[in-house]
Amino acid sequence: MKVLAYSIFIGILTLSGCFSSPPDNGEDEPSLHLLWEYAYDLDGGAPRVKPYLYTNMIITSGDIKITALNYVTGEQVWKTPFDFTRQLLNSSFGVSNDVITGSISDQVLAWNIETGESLWSVSFPDSLNFSHLSGITGSSDFFIAVGKGDNRIYKISQNGELEIVQLDVRSYETSIYDGVLYASQRDGDPGVGVFTAYDVQTMEKIWRFEPGEFGFGTREAPIVENGIVYTGTTSGPSNSKNGFFALNAQTGEELWRREGIFTYSAVLVDDYIYVNDAAGIYKLRKSDGGMEWYSDFEAGAGTAPIDYGYGYLYAPHSGTMHVVDAETGEIVYRLSPPDGSYFWKVTVGKGRVFAQSNRKLYAFAPWGYEEPISN
Repeated sequence: MKVLAYSIFIGILTLSGCFSSPPDNGEDEPSLHLLWEYAYDLDGGAPRVKPYLYTNMIITSGDIKITALNYVTGEQVWKTPFDFTRQLLNSSFGVSNDVITGSISDQVLAWNIETGESLWSVSFPDSLNFSHLSGITGSSDFFIAVGKGDNRIYKISQNGELEIVQLDVRSYETSIYDGVLYASQRDGDPGVGVFTAYDVQTMEKIWRFEPGEFGFGTREAPIVENGIVYTGTTSGPSNSKNGFFALNAQTGEELWRREGIFTYSAVLVDDYIYVNDAAGIYKLRKSDGGMEWYSDFEAGAGTAPIDYGYGYLYAPHSGTMHVVDAETGEIVYRLSPPDGSYFWKVTVGKGRVFAQSNRKLYAFAPWGYEEPISN
């Protein structure tokens, strides 16, 4: 189902991309200032993995390789090819200490994050598959990956030892916090969304939150802060509702809910949560779920993850990067990639905005600046 949804999204993006070009800015008009760019090898497919900032590097996979670049200059630190004809399928890298992991359809692969050296690979037995477009979750001891179309979770040690855990529901995205695995899930067929907390060592269930006839768990890993879990739902049966929830992290007790919201990605910043619903962004108060504003992109569907930095949200949507004022919700700028393709992923940090197109990784100064911001 995820592959079908992704294919539909590609089609929507292709149709709507031609309507997403930025306005014709004159020389004196504000823009995102380009710092450097890195060209991927054009060996097929759109980038799926969110670039990852690590010490002095930005690690990316926009082709059938993993590349570490100096985030200041864009110069290559290391580049590791892997012997496959397709790109990585995970939406985010799994990182644990000095090990970074990615996945193809039936394997998880690991590299040394400092050098790019290949460390190990784990092949899933019995024709089991990694769930396409899901992230890999790293902890201090191991990695968690979810299965495709089944109720299994793959627990992999830092040395590549595989343990298959059979659950009673299907998982989509997970996060680990203070020894607990929080999972957004789907129970039954056609199913409803549920959220479960497990002891990450034993995988015993601690609690399960069942909101009712709601869609499946969000494509965004649950966000955990100060003893509260923030998470939401997305697609589901035609009669299902959708919503965003705040839960007690220890007990699963519902603290508040905001119904009517699809959650394709979300970021928590200070006292607010910003939720991408595929048409625009909601700004919600984390205290009670109250809505501050909604910014409608009026640009078709766009489910790419958003990111926040330095007062603005950066949202790849229908191939165009939307820059949104986090205080007011105003869309202050729209940018299509200079290479004529589409923006897919964005990572904000180290005083910069790293935007990933079909063909290149770009480093921009944050909106309103001509140079990077010193952290």
